[in-house]
Amino acid sequence: MGYWSKSGDELYDAAMQAVSKRDGAKAIELFHAAADRGHADAHACLGTIYMKGRSVPPDPRRGFQHLLKAAEKGVPESQFNAALCYRNGNGVPVDHHAAYRWFEKASKANIPPAFTCLGLAHYNGEGVPQDFTRAFQYFLRGAELQDSDSEWNVFHMLMHGEGVAKDVHRAIPFLERAAEHGHPDAVEFQRSRHTGMIDMNYWGRRDP
Repeated sequence: MGYWSKSGDELYDAAMQAVSKRDGAKAIELFHAAADRGHADAHACLGTIYMKGRSVPPDPRRGFQHLLKAAEKGVPESQFNAALCYRNGNGVPVDHHAAYRWFEKASKANIPPAFTCLGLAHYNGEGVPQDFTRAFQYFLRGAELQDSDSEWNVFHMLMHGEGVAKDVHRAIPFLERAAEHGHPDAVEFQRSRHTGMIDMNYWGRRDP
């Protein structure tokens, strides 16, 4: 195909042009050629292609292999996606320890949902000891980056005093932000709250 004289960047750019022309088969061919030259973003694209079955049948195992290569080359989004694969057993056996390590790497690039997933790992004790205080800290960081799942989780933990002192007044802004950002549970909770179906002070009480 005359690819031998092309660099990984040139092949990747050509693949993206094929994508823009909706030529999936050509794009995949060029992404593979670029990936063979070690192009990190080409591996990331192939990971998405095989995971989602774009122009090819879905192949989670193959998709994960490409995502992992991209992750190892420092692509933050692929680090996050590889972590999800490890956590959910998508294309690879479940491994919560490996998932946590890759979520940590993704968090260093401030990928918002990575903080949510780190918080969940500590909340549920998956791959790390259960620790509500650390869970809350990670959720709070995700909320600062406007991740709606983290905002909802911060609200929930403040309402119940999990990992942090119970504080209904501090919790409300996180509920409002989560709803503004489209979190379905927050939207429904806000609707019930405004119609008087929920007493916030009572809801925040947890009986022994």
